[in-house]
Amino acid sequence: FRAYITEGYDTLLELYPDYIVHIDTLRQLTDKALRLVDSSASDVENIEAIGEGWTGDEALAIAIYCTAKYFDNFEKAVTAAVNHKGDSDSTGAITGNILGSVVGYEAIPQHFKENLELHVDILHMADDLCRGEKTKFSDVDLSTVKDARMRRYIEDLREEVPRELSVHKVELCKRFVFAMASFCFVLIGIPLGI
Repeated sequence: FRAYITEGYDTLLELYPDYIVHIDTLRQLTDKALRLVDSSASDVENIEAIGEGWTGDEALAIAIYCTAKYFDNFEKAVTAAVNHKGDSDSTGAITGNILGSVVGYEAIPQHFKENLELHVDILHMADDLCRGEKTKFSDVDLSTVKDARMRRYIEDLREEVPRELSVHKVELCKRFVFAMASFCFVLIGIPLGI
């Protein structure tokens, strides 16, 4: 996992050489998070040493800490990510997305999936992304769809040209970490032109 982080930063430096100071700041914070993985302190103490997650770079660093520390245990990773005094819903979401992209749907504990709002819709969207295909939603009459989020998704499906995204899960993880790092730069006001 750590090698993928390094590769992501190398890519950021290639793409955005004018923002080396900002990339270096983010890298220092995520390096700190990775060093804390081996600390004997509690997760709460380690996360507080990183920050509270109210800024994009802190939220990503906390998610990277939780993902690296509990790479083989989705539940422990997400639990650590949401049990601190900061922006825990964001750090939990980022952790879940990074680790979920690696371990896959089946490795996510069932109790996280039960009673999940729009569960079936989320699965269809994920399948669309992974296969680059349109699903049964392509032919839905939009006037019968009450949920605004679902209507937007269906509209987007109709406009998008299916893409081939048959990549390995690890590649998806690297892309997600890169996307999150780019998102952090946008949050701190760096125009990336993406």
